Amino acid sequence: MKTVSDCFRGPKFNGVKASLNVMNSILSISPAAAVISTSYKNELKKVKDGLAAIYKTASTSYSTKPSDETTKLLLAFNNSKTLAENIGKSTGMLENLEAAYQNRKNLLDWSPEIMPEEILRICENEGLSEWKNPRRLVNEMIADYERLNKVAKSIRNDGLIEMTKIFEEAAGIRGLPGSEGQKSRISSKIVENIRASKTYKNQKHTIIKNISELFIKIEALDLDFAKNQGRLKNAKVTVTSLMNYFDEIFGNSKQKTVTIEKQVNLSWIVILGLSIGIFFSILIGLIAIYGLTKSGRAKYRNIYMYYFGKPEDFEKRWRYSNFMDTINGKNALLDAVREENKPNLLKALKNGAYIDAYNKFGNTALHVATKLGHPEFVELLIKYGADRSLLNYKNLRPMQLIPYDKNDLPEHKAKCDQIKKIYKKYENKAFRCSFPQVFPSSSFHIYMDDSTDVKLCNSFIDKFPGITTDEITSNITHCVVKVDSNGVFETDRLDLLQKVFHGEIIVKEQWMTDCLNDEKLIEQDYKYLVEEIKFNGVVYKSVLQWTEAMAKGTMPYLVGACVVFVFKAGYPNLAILTEIIKAHGGYVLSQFPQKEHFNVNSHPYLHSHLGPLFVLHDGSTDLTVYKNDADRMYTVFDEQEFVEFMLKRDIHRDNTEKPIAVMIGDE
Repeated sequence: MKTVSDCFRGPKFNGVKASLNVMNSILSISPAAAVISTSYKNELKKVKDGLAAIYKTASTSYSTKPSDETTKLLLAFNNSKTLAENIGKSTGMLENLEAAYQNRKNLLDWSPEIMPEEILRICENEGLSEWKNPRRLVNEMIADYERLNKVAKSIRNDGLIEMTKIFEEAAGIRGLPGSEGQKSRISSKIVENIRASKTYKNQKHTIIKNISELFIKIEALDLDFAKNQGRLKNAKVTVTSLMNYFDEIFGNSKQKTVTIEKQVNLSWIVILGLSIGIFFSILIGLIAIYGLTKSGRAKYRNIYMYYFGKPEDFEKRWRYSNFMDTINGKNALLDAVREENKPNLLKALKNGAYIDAYNKFGNTALHVATKLGHPEFVELLIKYGADRSLLNYKNLRPMQLIPYDKNDLPEHKAKCDQIKKIYKKYENKAFRCSFPQVFPSSSFHIYMDDSTDVKLCNSFIDKFPGITTDEITSNITHCVVKVDSNGVFETDRLDLLQKVFHGEIIVKEQWMTDCLNDEKLIEQDYKYLVEEIKFNGVVYKSVLQWTEAMAKGTMPYLVGACVVFVFKAGYPNLAILTEIIKAHGGYVLSQFPQKEHFNVNSHPYLHSHLGPLFVLHDGSTDLTVYKNDADRMYTVFDEQEFVEFMLKRDIHRDNTEKPIAVMIGDE
């Protein structure tokens, strides 16, 4: 039987002992400490009860009741961790860049010149070949930092969104690649390899110390800026998201407007109409843009003049047709028809060549095309406005020249029938002539007569060197002459008179004076035209008549006239007279004509009051018998009389139904 003392000594009483010890500790607490402890526990109980109430309210609100506006705003901040991380790491990158710049000397000191081959190999083995010679990348980083610093200074007073430009600029900085692990392994291997190297046995302590200290400084820097490129580029989006969130919380955001799009079923007719409208809008826009160009303005002006131009507008352009339509001394339109050259004919027609010009034989292009049996040419000429009522030197209209012959081959007869159908088809239709192209002032060839003021001429040549000449050539367009107070040009020189007969534009000396003061007047030559010319004491008003006649290629003045010269050898003006006669349709005979080879009562077409045989003499031979010819076949002139005959431009057209041919056999 155990005693009470044995029970107290037993192991089961240990728990009671512990309880008694705790009780003694509690009883030993002073009254003041007990009060403090009790107060502390009461406060803890209040905290616990408050947290329980909050948890209960939150659980009930989220699960059973719709969230109020404040709760919605708090819960609307999605991706908070990502946004905070982006801002933090972007800012951290700038701090790392600043640290790298402050340690730029250490970075520049890390170069292959101070590093043994073993260490360079270590860098390459770790996948950091850039560390073998990082100087170029370091210099780039330094330059990028300085550039970034300038950008930061320029935007430091701007708004928060504008300041995000610094992150966008920093996104282009590469730095040096390399993780902390890679740099740590390089650091360890540097020490191991240099200690083991026999090459640096005598200097190993110094080398180990210098290289280790340098790399420790570099190792602490985060130089791999390229890894943050994506975050830096999105920094503006991050900042914008944060600003929008806080604007919404504090009531600074604008009320959102929701647009509800109503789908309307469109019919194919509406779609087609819209497509056509858009197409024409684009087309009109392109046409308007083309109209702003120099060539476009000229094109549209010609189109407008073609439909709405007045006769005087055409006349202003046709004044230059003698020069515009002439190529290598030949009328381009007439030459194309004669040579049966359709491309050249079309080119001349589209350029606005004067379509009703006569050749030196007294036929228009339409007469020639009809006579040669070219249906295609006939139709082209009619469509471009050729006058079908004009008479040739035989008083025949173009249609009357269709070359029917009972002995014709079937092919030729078919062409003649086709031409006849073309005339019938367009019998009651009228066509407009193409509006002539502009004859630019840059194509002028201006000759100044010796009678003009020398000083004025020299100044004019200096002012307009590209369009002036002091030589008489075949391509002269303007001849500047001196006139008297009445505007009359007086001369007895046949070479100057030849310019009048060839249709050159004769202008007054005042034109040069005014052009020196205002260059634009070079294109207003029509204000300075000479209208009257004085020869042998007589004033003739035919200068403009000759200019217009040659410009439009009217019926040649001497067509049907056979001319013979009765001059002594070496007559000075023989060549000029010959050229004048040939240019105006006259035929120069090589020997004196005998009447039996010519038809009696025949006449030159425009001079029905004169005989067809023109005899030009120098007065050294008695020609009385020819002057008094009973059949009036001869018309005798000396040089002065012939010039007066030309200047008078006295026309007596042969209006008989069938004019008599001058030469026998020319019927």
